[in-house]
Amino acid sequence: MDSASENESDFEVVFDESETDDDDDDDVPVVDRLWTNVRYVENFEYPHEINPFSRHMGPVNPPVNDAPPVDYFHKLTVPDEGRNLIEILVEETNRYANQFLSNPQYNPKPFSRTLKWHDTDVEEMSAYLGLYLSMGIVRKPSIEAYWQGSEQSYLFRTPGFAEVMTRDRFQILSKFLHCNNNLTQMPRGDENYDPSHKFRPILDLLNETFPKAYDLARDLTIDESMVGFKGRNDIVQYVPAKKSHQWGAKLFVLAESDTGYNAAMQLYAGRQGGAARSVHGEGYEVVMQLMEPYLYRYHHLVCDNYFTSPALCSSLFDKDTYMTGTVRVYRKGMPKSLKNLKLQRGESLVKQSGPIMALC
Repeated sequence: MDSASENESDFEVVFDESETDDDDDDDVPVVDRLWTNVRYVENFEYPHEINPFSRHMGPVNPPVNDAPPVDYFHKLTVPDEGRNLIEILVEETNRYANQFLSNPQYNPKPFSRTLKWHDTDVEEMSAYLGLYLSMGIVRKPSIEAYWQGSEQSYLFRTPGFAEVMTRDRFQILSKFLHCNNNLTQMPRGDENYDPSHKFRPILDLLNETFPKAYDLARDLTIDESMVGFKGRNDIVQYVPAKKSHQWGAKLFVLAESDTGYNAAMQLYAGRQGGAARSVHGEGYEVVMQLMEPYLYRYHHLVCDNYFTSPALCSSLFDKDTYMTGTVRVYRKGMPKSLKNLKLQRGESLVKQSGPIMALC
Protein backbone atom coordinates (compact mmCIF):
# COMPACT_ATOMS: atom_id res chain seq x y z
CA MET A 1 0.00 0.00 0.00
CA ASP A 2 1.52 3.33 -1.04
CA SER A 3 1.42 6.58 0.93
CA ALA A 4 -1.18 8.12 -1.37
CA SER A 5 -3.63 5.33 -0.74
CA GLU A 6 -2.93 5.41 2.99
CA ASN A 7 -4.17 8.99 3.12
CA GLU A 8 -7.38 8.15 1.31
CA SER A 9 -10.55 7.30 3.17
CA ASP A 10 -11.36 3.65 3.76
CA PHE A 11 -14.89 4.32 2.48
CA GLU A 12 -16.37 5.30 -0.85
CA VAL A 13 -19.87 6.71 -0.40
CA VAL A 14 -22.42 5.28 -2.85
CA PHE A 15 -26.22 5.73 -2.54
CA ASP A 16 -28.18 2.68 -3.72
CA GLU A 17 -31.95 2.74 -4.01
CA SER A 18 -33.74 -0.55 -3.58
CA GLU A 19 -35.57 -1.64 -6.71
CA THR A 20 -39.22 -2.56 -6.69
CA ASP A 21 -39.42 -4.79 -9.76
CA ASP A 22 -38.52 -8.49 -10.11
CA ASP A 23 -38.40 -8.82 -6.35
CA ASP A 24 -39.72 -11.60 -4.13
CA ASP A 25 -40.57 -9.00 -1.47
CA ASP A 26 -42.93 -6.84 -3.48
CA ASP A 27 -45.12 -5.98 -0.49
CA VAL A 28 -42.21 -5.11 1.80
CA PRO A 29 -41.69 -1.35 2.30
CA VAL A 30 -38.64 0.07 0.56
CA VAL A 31 -36.06 1.43 2.99
CA ASP A 32 -33.45 3.51 1.19
CA ARG A 33 -30.04 2.94 2.69
CA LEU A 34 -26.76 4.76 2.34
CA TRP A 35 -24.27 2.04 1.45
CA THR A 36 -20.55 2.72 1.53
CA ASN A 37 -17.84 0.71 -0.20
CA VAL A 38 -15.22 -0.56 2.24
CA ARG A 39 -12.11 -0.05 0.12
CA TYR A 40 -9.36 -1.31 2.45
CA VAL A 41 -10.77 -4.30 4.25
CA GLU A 42 -7.49 -5.16 5.97
CA ASN A 43 -7.54 -1.81 7.80
CA PHE A 44 -11.25 -1.74 8.50
CA GLU A 45 -12.49 -1.44 12.06
CA TYR A 46 -16.14 -2.14 12.78
CA PRO A 47 -17.57 1.13 14.15
CA HIS A 48 -19.98 -0.49 16.61
CA GLU A 49 -19.27 -2.18 19.92
CA ILE A 50 -19.82 -5.94 20.03
CA ASN A 51 -20.90 -6.94 23.52
CA PRO A 52 -19.70 -10.30 24.87
CA PHE A 53 -22.13 -13.11 25.64
CA SER A 54 -21.87 -14.07 29.30
CA ARG A 55 -24.90 -16.12 30.30
CA HIS A 56 -25.24 -19.63 31.71
CA MET A 57 -25.16 -22.29 29.00
CA GLY A 58 -26.29 -25.90 29.09
CA PRO A 59 -28.89 -28.10 30.84
CA VAL A 60 -30.98 -26.63 33.66
CA ASN A 61 -31.39 -28.97 36.65
CA PRO A 62 -30.71 -32.12 34.60
CA PRO A 63 -31.32 -35.65 35.93
CA VAL A 64 -28.45 -37.32 37.73
CA ASN A 65 -25.64 -38.79 35.63
CA ASP A 66 -26.85 -42.41 35.88
CA ALA A 67 -30.53 -41.54 35.39
CA PRO A 68 -32.49 -43.79 33.00
CA PRO A 69 -33.56 -42.32 29.64
CA VAL A 70 -37.17 -42.03 30.79
CA ASP A 71 -36.12 -39.34 33.28
CA TYR A 72 -34.96 -37.16 30.39
CA PHE A 73 -38.22 -37.84 28.59
CA HIS A 74 -40.15 -36.61 31.64
CA LYS A 75 -37.87 -33.59 31.93
CA LEU A 76 -38.88 -32.49 28.44
CA THR A 77 -42.57 -33.41 28.53
CA VAL A 78 -43.78 -32.45 32.01
CA PRO A 79 -44.65 -28.73 32.40
CA ASP A 80 -44.68 -26.79 35.64
CA GLU A 81 -48.49 -26.66 35.49
CA GLY A 82 -51.19 -28.42 33.53
CA ARG A 83 -51.24 -31.76 31.72
CA ASN A 84 -48.04 -33.47 30.72
CA LEU A 85 -47.63 -35.19 27.36
CA ILE A 86 -48.80 -38.63 28.53
CA GLU A 87 -51.83 -37.16 30.29
CA ILE A 88 -52.81 -35.25 27.14
CA LEU A 89 -52.66 -38.44 25.07
CA VAL A 90 -54.63 -40.43 27.63
CA GLU A 91 -57.41 -37.86 28.02
CA GLU A 92 -57.81 -37.07 24.33
CA THR A 93 -57.51 -40.68 23.17
CA ASN A 94 -60.25 -41.77 25.58
CA ARG A 95 -62.37 -38.80 24.54
CA TYR A 96 -62.09 -39.57 20.82
CA ALA A 97 -62.71 -43.30 21.31
CA ASN A 98 -65.90 -42.60 23.23
CA GLN A 99 -67.03 -40.05 20.64
CA PHE A 100 -66.38 -42.57 17.87
CA LEU A 101 -68.13 -45.48 19.58
CA SER A 102 -71.16 -43.40 20.63
CA ASN A 103 -71.78 -42.14 17.11
CA PRO A 104 -75.22 -43.37 15.94
CA GLN A 105 -73.73 -44.23 12.56
CA TYR A 106 -71.14 -46.53 14.15
CA ASN A 107 -71.87 -50.05 12.88
CA PRO A 108 -68.92 -52.34 13.63
CA LYS A 109 -68.33 -55.72 12.09
CA PRO A 110 -68.76 -58.70 14.45
CA PHE A 111 -65.03 -59.19 14.97
CA SER A 112 -63.96 -55.53 14.96
CA ARG A 113 -61.21 -54.60 17.42
CA THR A 114 -63.22 -51.54 18.43
CA LEU A 115 -65.70 -53.81 20.27
CA LYS A 116 -62.93 -54.60 22.75
CA TRP A 117 -62.13 -50.97 23.54
CA HIS A 118 -61.72 -49.86 27.13
CA ASP A 119 -60.25 -46.60 28.36
CA THR A 120 -56.48 -46.36 28.55
CA ASP A 121 -54.42 -44.91 31.40
CA VAL A 122 -51.04 -43.30 32.02
CA GLU A 123 -49.24 -46.60 32.57
CA GLU A 124 -50.55 -48.20 29.40
CA MET A 125 -49.99 -45.08 27.28
CA SER A 126 -46.38 -44.91 28.53
CA ALA A 127 -45.90 -48.53 27.47
CA TYR A 128 -47.48 -47.79 24.09
CA LEU A 129 -45.09 -44.89 23.43
CA GLY A 130 -42.17 -47.07 24.53
CA LEU A 131 -43.09 -49.70 21.95
CA TYR A 132 -43.58 -47.06 19.28
CA LEU A 133 -40.15 -45.57 19.94
CA SER A 134 -38.60 -49.04 19.91
CA MET A 135 -40.00 -49.57 16.41
CA GLY A 136 -37.72 -46.75 15.27
CA ILE A 137 -34.73 -48.83 16.41
CA VAL A 138 -35.93 -52.32 15.47
CA ARG A 139 -37.19 -51.98 11.89
CA LYS A 140 -39.70 -54.48 10.50
CA PRO A 141 -41.85 -54.47 7.35
CA SER A 142 -45.20 -54.21 9.18
CA ILE A 143 -46.77 -53.66 12.59
CA GLU A 144 -47.91 -57.27 12.69
CA ALA A 145 -44.32 -58.48 12.25
CA TYR A 146 -43.39 -57.28 15.75
CA TRP A 147 -45.81 -59.82 17.25
CA GLN A 148 -45.02 -62.79 14.97
CA GLY A 149 -43.93 -65.84 16.93
CA SER A 150 -44.10 -68.74 14.48
CA GLU A 151 -41.32 -71.29 14.06
CA GLN A 152 -40.54 -69.86 10.62
CA SER A 153 -39.69 -66.46 12.09
CA TYR A 154 -37.73 -67.50 15.20
CA LEU A 155 -34.59 -65.68 13.98
CA PHE A 156 -36.50 -62.40 13.76
CA ARG A 157 -38.77 -62.58 16.80
CA THR A 158 -39.17 -59.64 19.16
CA PRO A 159 -40.93 -61.29 22.12
CA GLY A 160 -40.71 -58.15 24.24
CA PHE A 161 -43.53 -56.51 22.30
CA ALA A 162 -46.03 -59.27 23.09
CA GLU A 163 -44.97 -59.21 26.74
CA VAL A 164 -45.89 -55.51 26.99
CA MET A 165 -49.30 -55.63 25.26
CA THR A 166 -51.18 -57.59 22.62
CA ARG A 167 -51.05 -56.65 18.97
CA ASP A 168 -54.78 -55.91 18.88
CA ARG A 169 -54.50 -53.54 21.83
CA PHE A 170 -51.57 -51.71 20.24
CA GLN A 171 -53.50 -51.30 17.00
CA ILE A 172 -56.69 -50.08 18.65
CA LEU A 173 -54.68 -47.52 20.62
CA SER A 174 -53.12 -46.41 17.33
CA LYS A 175 -56.57 -46.07 15.76
CA PHE A 176 -57.90 -43.81 18.51
CA LEU A 177 -54.68 -41.96 19.40
CA HIS A 178 -55.47 -38.24 19.67
CA CYS A 179 -53.93 -35.04 21.03
CA ASN A 180 -56.91 -32.68 20.97
CA ASN A 181 -60.71 -32.55 21.04
CA ASN A 182 -62.13 -32.69 17.52
CA LEU A 183 -65.28 -30.88 18.64
CA THR A 184 -63.37 -27.70 19.50
CA GLN A 185 -61.80 -27.31 16.05
CA MET A 186 -63.06 -24.26 14.19
CA PRO A 187 -64.21 -24.81 10.60
CA ARG A 188 -61.98 -23.91 7.68
CA GLY A 189 -62.48 -20.29 6.69
CA ASP A 190 -63.13 -19.15 10.27
CA GLU A 191 -60.71 -16.48 11.51
CA ASN A 192 -59.78 -18.78 14.41
CA TYR A 193 -59.21 -21.84 12.23
CA ASP A 194 -55.99 -23.63 13.21
CA PRO A 195 -54.57 -26.18 10.72
CA SER A 196 -52.46 -27.65 13.54
CA HIS A 197 -55.44 -28.12 15.88
CA LYS A 198 -55.02 -31.89 16.08
CA PHE A 199 -51.58 -31.62 17.71
CA ARG A 200 -51.58 -28.02 18.99
CA PRO A 201 -51.46 -29.05 22.71
CA ILE A 202 -48.30 -31.10 22.10
CA LEU A 203 -46.59 -28.33 20.12
CA ASP A 204 -47.44 -25.75 22.78
CA LEU A 205 -46.24 -28.08 25.53
CA LEU A 206 -42.85 -28.70 23.91
CA ASN A 207 -42.40 -24.99 23.18
CA GLU A 208 -42.89 -24.43 26.92
CA THR A 209 -40.69 -27.21 28.31
CA PHE A 210 -37.76 -27.21 25.86
CA PRO A 211 -36.55 -23.65 26.64
CA LYS A 212 -36.83 -24.24 30.39
CA ALA A 213 -34.73 -27.40 30.27
CA TYR A 214 -31.72 -25.86 28.55
CA ASP A 215 -30.00 -22.46 28.45
CA LEU A 216 -28.82 -21.75 24.93
CA ALA A 217 -25.24 -20.77 24.13
CA ARG A 218 -24.32 -17.67 22.16
CA ASP A 219 -24.55 -19.06 18.63
CA LEU A 220 -28.05 -19.91 17.38
CA THR A 221 -29.62 -20.79 14.07
CA ILE A 222 -33.11 -20.78 12.57
CA ASP A 223 -33.93 -23.06 9.66
CA GLU A 224 -36.65 -25.16 8.08
CA SER A 225 -37.24 -28.76 9.11
CA MET A 226 -39.54 -31.26 7.39
CA VAL A 227 -41.52 -33.88 9.32
CA GLY A 228 -42.37 -36.57 6.81
CA PHE A 229 -46.13 -37.00 6.36
CA LYS A 230 -48.39 -37.71 3.36
CA GLY A 231 -51.80 -37.66 5.03
CA ARG A 232 -54.68 -35.42 3.98
CA ASN A 233 -54.18 -32.21 5.92
CA ASP A 234 -53.72 -28.50 5.24
CA ILE A 235 -50.28 -28.56 6.82
CA VAL A 236 -48.75 -30.89 4.21
CA GLN A 237 -46.16 -29.16 2.04
CA TYR A 238 -44.17 -30.35 -0.95
CA VAL A 239 -40.56 -29.18 -0.91
CA PRO A 240 -38.66 -30.93 -3.75
CA ALA A 241 -35.29 -29.57 -2.61
CA LYS A 242 -35.46 -31.57 0.64
CA LYS A 243 -33.66 -34.90 0.37
CA SER A 244 -34.96 -36.61 3.53
CA HIS A 245 -38.68 -35.76 3.26
CA GLN A 246 -40.17 -33.94 0.29
CA TRP A 247 -43.73 -34.27 1.63
CA GLY A 248 -44.71 -33.37 5.15
CA ALA A 249 -45.19 -30.67 7.74
CA LYS A 250 -42.70 -27.84 7.56
CA LEU A 251 -41.42 -26.43 10.82
CA PHE A 252 -39.32 -23.37 11.50
CA VAL A 253 -36.91 -24.37 14.25
CA LEU A 254 -34.73 -22.29 16.57
CA ALA A 255 -31.73 -24.37 17.62
CA GLU A 256 -28.35 -24.02 19.27
CA SER A 257 -25.63 -24.16 16.61
CA ASP A 258 -23.14 -26.33 18.49
CA THR A 259 -25.45 -29.05 19.80
CA GLY A 260 -28.53 -28.76 17.59
CA TYR A 261 -30.77 -28.52 20.66
CA ASN A 262 -34.24 -27.36 19.56
CA ALA A 263 -35.50 -24.50 21.72
CA ALA A 264 -38.64 -23.51 19.81
CA MET A 265 -40.70 -24.68 16.85
CA GLN A 266 -43.27 -22.94 14.69
CA LEU A 267 -45.47 -24.73 12.17
CA TYR A 268 -45.75 -23.36 8.65
CA ALA A 269 -49.31 -23.76 7.41
CA GLY A 270 -49.41 -21.21 4.60
CA ARG A 271 -51.40 -18.01 4.54
CA GLN A 272 -54.83 -18.64 6.01
CA GLY A 273 -58.05 -17.12 4.72
CA GLY A 274 -57.78 -13.38 4.16
CA ALA A 275 -54.78 -12.93 6.43
CA ALA A 276 -52.70 -9.94 5.35
CA ARG A 277 -49.11 -10.41 4.34
CA SER A 278 -46.51 -9.44 6.89
CA VAL A 279 -45.10 -5.94 6.48
CA HIS A 280 -41.49 -7.17 6.37
CA GLY A 281 -42.10 -10.62 4.90
CA GLU A 282 -42.65 -14.03 6.43
CA GLY A 283 -38.98 -14.76 7.11
CA TYR A 284 -38.67 -11.59 9.18
CA GLU A 285 -41.74 -12.40 11.27
CA VAL A 286 -40.67 -16.01 11.90
CA VAL A 287 -37.26 -14.96 13.19
CA MET A 288 -38.59 -12.17 15.41
CA GLN A 289 -41.23 -14.46 16.93
CA LEU A 290 -38.85 -17.36 17.62
CA MET A 291 -36.13 -15.06 18.95
CA GLU A 292 -38.42 -12.96 21.14
CA PRO A 293 -37.42 -14.68 24.45
CA TYR A 294 -33.71 -14.41 23.54
CA LEU A 295 -33.44 -10.76 22.51
CA TYR A 296 -31.22 -8.31 24.44
CA ARG A 297 -28.87 -11.16 25.42
CA TYR A 298 -26.12 -10.66 22.77
CA HIS A 299 -26.84 -13.93 20.98
CA HIS A 300 -25.43 -14.45 17.48
CA LEU A 301 -27.97 -15.81 15.00
CA VAL A 302 -27.13 -17.52 11.70
CA CYS A 303 -29.76 -17.94 8.95
CA ASP A 304 -29.95 -18.76 5.28
CA ASN A 305 -31.29 -16.52 2.52
CA TYR A 306 -34.92 -17.47 3.17
CA PHE A 307 -34.84 -15.31 6.31
CA THR A 308 -31.99 -12.79 5.97
CA SER A 309 -32.75 -9.20 5.01
CA PRO A 310 -31.37 -5.74 5.90
CA ALA A 311 -34.59 -4.99 7.81
CA LEU A 312 -34.16 -8.11 9.95
CA CYS A 313 -30.49 -7.41 10.66
CA SER A 314 -31.32 -3.85 11.74
CA SER A 315 -34.18 -4.93 13.99
CA LEU A 316 -32.09 -7.59 15.69
CA PHE A 317 -29.12 -5.25 16.15
CA ASP A 318 -31.40 -2.68 17.78
CA LYS A 319 -32.34 -5.43 20.26
CA ASP A 320 -28.73 -6.36 21.09
CA THR A 321 -28.77 -9.45 18.89
CA TYR A 322 -26.22 -10.07 16.14
CA MET A 323 -26.83 -11.87 12.87
CA THR A 324 -24.91 -13.48 10.03
CA GLY A 325 -26.54 -14.96 6.96
CA THR A 326 -26.62 -15.44 3.24
CA VAL A 327 -29.00 -13.07 1.47
CA ARG A 328 -30.71 -12.73 -1.88
CA VAL A 329 -29.43 -9.68 -3.73
CA TYR A 330 -33.01 -8.75 -4.68
CA ARG A 331 -34.10 -8.31 -1.08
CA LYS A 332 -35.51 -4.88 -0.33
CA GLY A 333 -32.83 -2.63 1.07
CA MET A 334 -29.91 -4.44 -0.58
CA PRO A 335 -27.51 -2.34 -2.70
CA LYS A 336 -28.79 -1.97 -6.25
CA SER A 337 -25.29 -2.37 -7.64
CA LEU A 338 -25.05 -5.97 -6.37
CA LYS A 339 -27.82 -7.23 -8.63
CA ASN A 340 -25.65 -7.33 -11.76
CA LEU A 341 -22.28 -7.61 -10.05
CA LYS A 342 -19.76 -9.97 -11.63
CA LEU A 343 -16.56 -10.67 -9.70
CA GLN A 344 -13.47 -12.42 -10.95
CA ARG A 345 -11.95 -15.27 -8.96
CA GLY A 346 -10.19 -13.89 -5.91
CA GLU A 347 -12.08 -10.58 -5.97
CA SER A 348 -14.44 -9.42 -3.25
CA LEU A 349 -16.64 -6.45 -2.53
CA VAL A 350 -17.63 -5.19 0.92
CA LYS A 351 -20.35 -2.63 1.58
CA GLN A 352 -21.55 -1.14 4.82
CA SER A 353 -24.77 0.55 5.90
CA GLY A 354 -24.79 1.46 9.60
CA PRO A 355 -24.26 -1.76 11.56
CA ILE A 356 -24.91 -3.92 8.48
CA MET A 357 -22.17 -5.25 6.22
CA ALA A 358 -22.63 -6.99 2.86
CA LEU A 359 -19.76 -9.17 1.63
CA CYS A 360 -19.60 -10.52 -1.92
